[in-house]
Amino acid sequence: MVQPLQLKGVVQRFCGVPGCSDPMCNDPKNHSISHFRRLRNVDVYHAERDKKDLGKGSGTSKKTRDYVQDPNSFYPEEVSLSYTNEDESYRGRSSYIQPPRTSNMKPDAGHIFGNQYGGSGKDTANIFAQEPRHNRGNRYKGKRTFKKWRRTENEIRRGIQKGHKMRATAKLYRKRRIRYDPSTISDEDHRNFMKYWYYSRRDHDDHDPSGGGIMT
Repeated sequence: MVQPLQLKGVVQRFCGVPGCSDPMCNDPKNHSISHFRRLRNVDVYHAERDKKDLGKGSGTSKKTRDYVQDPNSFYPEEVSLSYTNEDESYRGRSSYIQPPRTSNMKPDAGHIFGNQYGGSGKDTANIFAQEPRHNRGNRYKGKRTFKKWRRTENEIRRGIQKGHKMRATAKLYRKRRIRYDPSTISDEDHRNFMKYWYYSRRDHDDHDPSGGGIMT
């Protein structure tokens, strides 16, 4: 007798978004994600938001908190969030390195796209394992937290409230990006690096022009 197909894990092969476990799902838009791409070192999420999305987000659930607190769950080493409006007159970007995951640290169920502009906290496809101090925009265990991520979410919401149609891009990096100190790079090294950059990134770019922004 032929056994039925068994779907395992949390990566769904049809819509492709990590965290989707619906075998009938075939579109990232089912998760309010307009487009998803998995590249060699980064998962890239795109979303578009306008006034109709305000008030439709939700907080996290036991399901999504259990999802990120599984020791085998994906914990990105670096994350970034950028945004822009239709004519790019209102835009910004923030990124940060997540501290290493330790055995006694329970990650928060962080929204990839925020609750305050329509992101679901009950859908594991819109959740990632986020270090608590970066996820919480005020205080955590009596100590001040890092507000960069929350501040960027606030700016996206404010843009929508001003009547803009906002495009947001979130990137979750499996390994933190290499950064170079210009003072330690010789002219020859710089030329060789730029040749490598040009020829390798043509086919394996992890930068998406539609998610551009300026550093904040």
